[in-house]
Amino acid sequence: MTVERAEFRYSTAGAKVLYWIGIGVAVFFGLLAIYSLVRGEIGAALLFVAIGAAVAGYGFWYHNRVTTDRSVKLAIDGDGIFAPTAAAKPVPWAEVEKIVLVRGRPKKPGFMAIDVVDPAKYEPTRATAAMAKLNQALGGGELIIQYGELDGTLEDIRAAILKAHPGVQLVDK
Repeated sequence: MTVERAEFRYSTAGAKVLYWIGIGVAVFFGLLAIYSLVRGEIGAALLFVAIGAAVAGYGFWYHNRVTTDRSVKLAIDGDGIFAPTAAAKPVPWAEVEKIVLVRGRPKKPGFMAIDVVDPAKYEPTRATAAMAKLNQALGGGELIIQYGELDGTLEDIRAAILKAHPGVQLVDK
């Protein structure tokens, strides 16, 4: 029996919110800059322009990154799990010892930690290496996948995992 591949990409909903927040912050700091110029405080005006531009620039950059990058960030199927941001190659189910699902909280995105039989085979990417080492020191999994930015919920990911490999050990934290 083959299991249909579940694919998760960046969610564009959060990017739109951040985009509009960036515009709002830029307008706010622009008004502060105008007020400062009227009062003759050129240094404060330049500071407000710089802060507004930085926040708006980040919002625009993030929005552009998320809406143009439609590549798969997490794929789950009968063969295993593939998360290119966590490890360079797919992890087959035979190598998975357990998966820890950590529910997100406001301002703290949720993530999943995958314990593998031979961690050396699945070196974390440079972006997640530091977090993976810290998680291992605390007794967590070797591969870290943040799902807070993905277009699926924790329940969607859990369902895909259980559909692909019903015998896998899932731990909720």
